[in-house]
Amino acid sequence: FPFKNMPMFAAALKMYELKYAKRLTVKYALGSRSVIKHDDGTIDYSQLRFDAKEQMDKVFEILGDPYKYIEFYPWVNHEDLPKLYTRSRCCVLSSIIEGKNRFIQEAQSCNTPVILFKDHNKFAKGKHPLIYKGSGEFAKEFTSEALADAIHKVINNPQDYKPRENYLIHYGRKKFINTIIDMSPYYRKNIPGYKKGRIQDNIWVDMAMHYDYQLSFIDFLYGKNPAIQTKRI
Repeated sequence: FPFKNMPMFAAALKMYELKYAKRLTVKYALGSRSVIKHDDGTIDYSQLRFDAKEQMDKVFEILGDPYKYIEFYPWVNHEDLPKLYTRSRCCVLSSIIEGKNRFIQEAQSCNTPVILFKDHNKFAKGKHPLIYKGSGEFAKEFTSEALADAIHKVINNPQDYKPRENYLIHYGRKKFINTIIDMSPYYRKNIPGYKKGRIQDNIWVDMAMHYDYQLSFIDFLYGKNPAIQTKRI
């Protein structure tokens, strides 16, 4: 439910303008089909639940004219999300407590740095890092200024971040299949030239896949359809 995050995010936009003398323009997906977006970009959120409407009212109070800062998207279809992620210079999660959020993983997968508060889900996550070094920044305090500072750092130093590369070291299909192989004594002992964490580079595995299925191991891993190999364009 993203509305609870919006007042803090709006306050960070206002703080950024005051501190850095520059107005940021952002896109915000509300995730509600109850919001109506007009042709001129303005929105009617009068049909929202009272608590969500209250949060939106606060945004208007903080920014005065939020349309100068925010382009609202009432709803974004899943297939359109990668376009928004990849066109963004950073993605900001302004909540402090939230359930499992795909936003963090999706943004990194699209090679977009992530910004969130250091104490986001502090007790639920335990020692597991929310993002890895070089994938984004943490706002050190739960304040609008700390969030504005983190945004400023990321958008002015894009060369310092490789979120997709860092993400795939720890997640993704290659990571998953390597974890399975590395945990199995049978595979470790019987695959020629076995190297921990590098099954995708093993020529014997690749040759076996070609022999049995006429498909490379990488194509198998990522679900490539062998039928398209013989289709004429």
